Amino acid sequence: MEDDMTATKVARETGPATTISKPAEKKAAVDTRRVLVGEAVEAALHTYEQAVANFVQFEHKAAEVTTSERTKAALNLHATFLADLTAVYVRTARAAMR
Repeated sequence: MEDDMTATKVARETGPATTISKPAEKKAAVDTRRVLVGEAVEAALHTYEQAVANFVQFEHKAAEVTTSERTKAALNLHATFLADLTAVYVRTARAAMR
């Protein structure tokens, strides 16, 4: 009977096909990814914050030019609510990233 080379027999003779990296090398790669992801999240939060600030500014300007007092109050109230809610959201997201 010929010597049959099954995958199991080859694995036993040659050892594992992949090598496991040392913990220090693996940790360095994880830290690098964490820094890059952190920077991306910070950039996304900054962009979101600026977009909301521009929209809030637009709503306040729209409230200035309207003639209806109810519309003016509604626009200002919504703008203030949105600015406050965004500030809490962004502050919480940044604290979670630390």
